[in-house]
Amino acid sequence: MAIFTRRRIQAMLNDLRPLLDGNKLADLVARLNNKRVEQALPAEMELALVWAMRDFDCLEVEPAWWVNGKKPDAYVEGLLPDRPAVVEIASTNDNSISGQQLMDRCSQTIVAHANTIKKGFGDYLYFRFAETTEIERGIRMRGIAAPKRYMLSDAAKALIKEWVLSNNEPLQHLRVEESGLCVEIEKKNYKQIRYHNFWTSRPPRVYSETDNPIYNVLSQKLSQIEGAPEGTYRIIFLSEIGSRTLDELGAPFPNVNERNATAEKIIRRFLSDKKGRVDAVVVFVPKKDYRLFSQEPKRSWKAVVFWDVETPGLLDSLRKIEATLPLPRFNGLSGAVPLQAGRLRSGAARMV
Repeated sequence: MAIFTRRRIQAMLNDLRPLLDGNKLADLVARLNNKRVEQALPAEMELALVWAMRDFDCLEVEPAWWVNGKKPDAYVEGLLPDRPAVVEIASTNDNSISGQQLMDRCSQTIVAHANTIKKGFGDYLYFRFAETTEIERGIRMRGIAAPKRYMLSDAAKALIKEWVLSNNEPLQHLRVEESGLCVEIEKKNYKQIRYHNFWTSRPPRVYSETDNPIYNVLSQKLSQIEGAPEGTYRIIFLSEIGSRTLDELGAPFPNVNERNATAEKIIRRFLSDKKGRVDAVVVFVPKKDYRLFSQEPKRSWKAVVFWDVETPGLLDSLRKIEATLPLPRFNGLSGAVPLQAGRLRSGAARMV
């Protein structure tokens, strides 16, 4: 599912159409209809956040008068009581730190070998990868027992062959442990979907405050706001579309047993490193809170602001944006995927 309903996305597009030139409108629609999550979900959040600012005094999407490099997503007056602001909108997820590619490569190596033994057998396999632990400069670092360049040894091939041909019912789980790999393999009763056929107990973690997806995406967006006219407030809106690091912002019980780089540490480091070039970073996190005696969760948005100097009026505007944003159907961690049914249209007032 998408973060917002298809009908809501189309309605927001229609509302903003007078503010979008033809190229921008076509770009948004193309990204919203893209089947790739990393294209569609950021486009949804860009659309929604711009839409949520439409009632401020003056809103220009990618201002035509901008001359200092690539245009920011929005120029807005009324966000602050005494000066205009430029807003760049970014999104991030945990794909690059989740270990997904490593686990997928190891899984597919074993799937391919199993299929040579019994046709189609590997398509039913599910993998649980163990964690690893390393101590570096006194910091406990959690990893995944899925080596980057893993190749099955002859011993592992023989072990898997014996297991596949055993014909035991039910088939017991198989543990393969060698050369940095430690995985438990289970044969399911139904075919598995690639990228959904493995698991690890290790949550996505980063240990560097500067080498991580959050710092990287903020740095990439900096050039689009730092050239703002003098007196203009420069702000980056960062939305969570599958980042547990961002989702943990404001958690009631933060993990104090790990010395990993939290979202707060990363963003404060970014503001310190880029002092004088950006004024604030605001993180928008979709929330689902389960209430007592209710099966339906309370859905809402949470905006968390980071700044060097507190800016009067900004918090009030952010509360307004929070309240205006359409309620999220899902957060990025609960499996949101791009729209599949129907396509959004740039010039239509109805869905097809």
